[in-house]
Amino acid sequence: MAFVRQMPSSLMGKNSGLLGSVLEYREPVERPSVRWGRWAAAGLLTVIAVFFVLRQVAKKRAEIRVAQPVAATAADVVSAGVTNAPARRLAEKPSSTVAPAPAKASAVSAKTPPPPSPAALRAKRWLDESSNRSRDERVLLERLYQAELSGNMRIAIDSIEQLLRRPTMSDVGDALARRLGALNVDFVLSGQPTLWTAEIDLRQNDTPFLVARRHRTTVEAVRRLNNLRETHAFPAAMKKVRVLNFPNASLVVHKRTRVADLTLNGKFFKRYYVSVSADVAAANYPITAKASEGPQSRFKALGIRMSPDDESELRMFLAPGAQLTVSDL
Repeated sequence: MAFVRQMPSSLMGKNSGLLGSVLEYREPVERPSVRWGRWAAAGLLTVIAVFFVLRQVAKKRAEIRVAQPVAATAADVVSAGVTNAPARRLAEKPSSTVAPAPAKASAVSAKTPPPPSPAALRAKRWLDESSNRSRDERVLLERLYQAELSGNMRIAIDSIEQLLRRPTMSDVGDALARRLGALNVDFVLSGQPTLWTAEIDLRQNDTPFLVARRHRTTVEAVRRLNNLRETHAFPAAMKKVRVLNFPNASLVVHKRTRVADLTLNGKFFKRYYVSVSADVAAANYPITAKASEGPQSRFKALGIRMSPDDESELRMFLAPGAQLTVSDL
């Protein structure tokens, strides 16, 4: 507390009578513990205030990043003290003109297998319904299903051929034969070595017609096996070609069941659905080089009807020398 001290009158001189006494004022002395307590309280309040301010700023920046990630990131770069020109230009660029980076496909989605094909689903159904079949038949059906899933035509063909030789598989025999035919055609045109194809060296001045006649096949077969656009000449750079090598084709048309089975070199190749005129006699009708005895002419004369795609495919296999047989079955 402040206190007052009276000075002696001797020190006040001749004015002592007028002034009487002089009051001296001093500041109250504060204890050190009180002073440090006040500083600590002020410092704590300052820290709390700064904390709340920084928290509000961080919350606001997070909201900006969610709304405009690219623009907010660029602004943060500048506010952090980066003064290079590219960073400032990026910060000043409107967010609407900055395209977000495309999302990368995850490794899981990239490895997702494609959905099973209809043929694979059909093989799976046969497998699921094979509980009453023999162990060997179930093994073959499992083999066929796995081959269809992986796209291994060679194993699928071999599995179906073994299944067709089993009389107990007759309930699905027609479906198996149809699938085998589709696989055989795809396999022949795939470029892989097969029982019916060969790769030969071209001779000087060879044409698709000469190659087809030399190997008893058709020009259309030479064209399709080698992906040729033209049928009258080979490209100059071509040195080897694939051909149907003496296929010895035979087509048996069954009037009653309305199917036609094509065999190459005595082995079943494909089954087609056809219709035949009722008055056509059961007999052999050879395919020759004559225009009136070619496949198209024979089909028309015998009233054999099928889809345009099947007819075009059969003309590829039925070269001069092939056999066409009509059966009453």
